[in-house]
Amino acid sequence: MFAGCCTYYKVDSEIWQGLWKWARRRHPMKNTQWIKNRYFHREGSRNWVFGIKESGGGRTVIRSKLIKAADTPIRRHTKIKAAANPFDRDWEPYFEARETAAMKKSLIGRVKTLWETQDGKCPACNQQIRKGDEWHVHHKIPKYLGGDDTLTNLAILHQNCHRQVHAKYKIDELPAL
Repeated sequence: MFAGCCTYYKVDSEIWQGLWKWARRRHPMKNTQWIKNRYFHREGSRNWVFGIKESGGGRTVIRSKLIKAADTPIRRHTKIKAAANPFDRDWEPYFEARETAAMKKSLIGRVKTLWETQDGKCPACNQQIRKGDEWHVHHKIPKYLGGDDTLTNLAILHQNCHRQVHAKYKIDELPAL
């Protein structure tokens, strides 16, 4: 287990102890079982979930609950080389490789597959689609003309390129990108 995880579990323990002390102080005349039933609930395989229960429609659900710090995903960051200069052309491939790795980590599912199929480039302008860019998924054959949602009929375009593709052609004669 990583040191970060242990820290999160320690934070969760401290929060739980503080909440338990608060609940006992708030209800000094109530027993332990009453306090547990009032503030701490079972959710899935987790016991002692602090939250507000709400009944309605013949069932009880937890409307609001306290999230666990240990559920926070740990993301490791790659340090930038000390000598790297973003304004030096010699370092451009290094920074592009970092951008590509970041984009691969951020995308999931079909969009990631589509992005990798296009080599990370917008087919309209042939420029790299980067992590901070606005982009749209474009249907090569529009759905109303019989196009579907298969990967062969989709393309990722920059937002502006997508707008230009639709503005340049009549809707019935969109080019196959």
